Amino acid sequence: MDLSAIINSLQNAANTNPLPIGTSPSNKDKTLFQEALKKELTESLRRVIYSDIEYILSHNVNEDVYEPLKDKCDVFVETERYIIIVELDASRADQVAKKMLSRYYYADKYTKPVVYVCLLYPGTEKMSSNECVKYMRMGKDVLLSMNSSNRFIGAFINGNNVELKLIG
Repeated sequence: MDLSAIINSLQNAANTNPLPIGTSPSNKDKTLFQEALKKELTESLRRVIYSDIEYILSHNVNEDVYEPLKDKCDVFVETERYIIIVELDASRADQVAKKMLSRYYYADKYTKPVVYVCLLYPGTEKMSSNECVKYMRMGKDVLLSMNSSNRFIGAFINGNNVELKLIG
């Protein structure tokens, strides 16, 4: 998999995003970041895999498994070899764990390996980033135990910087 291209895309999207992501970003801020990430992923992945790439923002992750659930991920990317699911959320441990459980349910149903990106922006002072990292570690282990070809990227975004916490 092209993890370096994905990681570079995350950092480039943060660097080029016109509105840096901070605490409690508006829906507009998140949408602008999603669009910047889509652009960066398109350019980076096309250079390394030379094929058509399908990008969907706010994708219903259950469409491919034919279930009447309404779960949407923030960015969904499908290449001929793997799927990328990006979640952009506040640094809330309960939210991180909940999203992972939901997305892993669908990841287990895809026939291609999945790269799950847990990208967190600052929450309130009461939200523990260390607890989020704890769930990232657990989530990475679970995702890889489901399929050893799956990959996990956990990072925090603050303003125009992405701080990687866990890659596996």
